[in-house]
Amino acid sequence: MLLRVAHFSYNSIDIECDKNTFVCEGYYLDKTHMQIHNPKIKQSFLSTYSNKHNLHILKKSNHIDLEIVEQQSISNAQSFIKDIENKEMCSTLSIRTRCESSSRLFWKHLGLQSEAQYVVYSPMLSGSRMQLSFSVDVDFKKQQNLDSVGFYSIAFLSHNAEVEKKQLTKRGITTTAITSITLTDGVKIRLFFALGDQNELVEIYDVCAL
Repeated sequence: MLLRVAHFSYNSIDIECDKNTFVCEGYYLDKTHMQIHNPKIKQSFLSTYSNKHNLHILKKSNHIDLEIVEQQSISNAQSFIKDIENKEMCSTLSIRTRCESSSRLFWKHLGLQSEAQYVVYSPMLSGSRMQLSFSVDVDFKKQQNLDSVGFYSIAFLSHNAEVEKKQLTKRGITTTAITSITLTDGVKIRLFFALGDQNELVEIYDVCAL
């Protein structure tokens, strides 16, 4: 079960500069994790793989968190996320796709509901609602990547990553292996990625008991 949208991931060329930009927009720095393990499951989605990466978690009251990541890898490929309007209690994302019906099916398998032109996620736990609209581009290159500059992924917190992966696999969703990361504050998470036919690349993770 997906409990809430944990954060939107943003690939940065200059992590401190981008952090300061978002701070000027009302976010504050919550956590910093420097030189932490970069899981091997990311390797095929990066033009250059480094076994370490840096990240900041930024928060803003009643908004979905931001994760600013320094992958040490940059590509010119377009992300499936075209634009994000991260407002109080509701974030609206414009999603690139070659085929809207295919995208809608992917998000339906993740538990989102159709509402008019949007597909919508309402959190099981307290948190902000997320709604997706679709921007059809038949020339959108079929390529999943984690190193586009800017927003590149949506992360969900799950009650159990292993159970979530099995359920998505039964629904026909391609997933990566599950891997574990220990953050610099000692918190251990288990994560995997769910992959869609329209370049969707969604992180799903749980937090292991301390």
